[in-house]
Amino acid sequence: MENRRENILAIRPDLGLKEAEYHSVLEEFQNKTLRPILKLQHTICKRLLLAEKNFDRKIFKQNNQDIGKALMQYLKSNSRFRNQIIAMIVGMMTVEEFELYLENRSECNRRIISMQIKRYMDTFVSGGLADY
Repeated sequence: MENRRENILAIRPDLGLKEAEYHSVLEEFQNKTLRPILKLQHTICKRLLLAEKNFDRKIFKQNNQDIGKALMQYLKSNSRFRNQIIAMIVGMMTVEEFELYLENRSECNRRIISMQIKRYMDTFVSGGLADY
């Protein structure tokens, strides 16, 4: 197991975050675990969204607030897709991180989806769909 842990941690991108005092264990987990994994998995997550047959790319022509609402609605209504996103993130956790995730599954899932929507918006709104 230790080899798996080292291998997983070695491939995560360094976000250059300064050491900080966190107000909660989940805040620390979000910044030290979830953010690097989301960055690592971003290319696959965005390809997954664009491969969705029921996803309407026209939502990216709306204003930013409407895009966020449309993405949230899509993820709420499509549990299969939402669970795929969560699984891609959880699959890149160490055993210790996974244990913490299991203890706080609902809150962690909420944070994963919220951060993923933000990443989608940052990618598609600022960069457009030209490269995708």
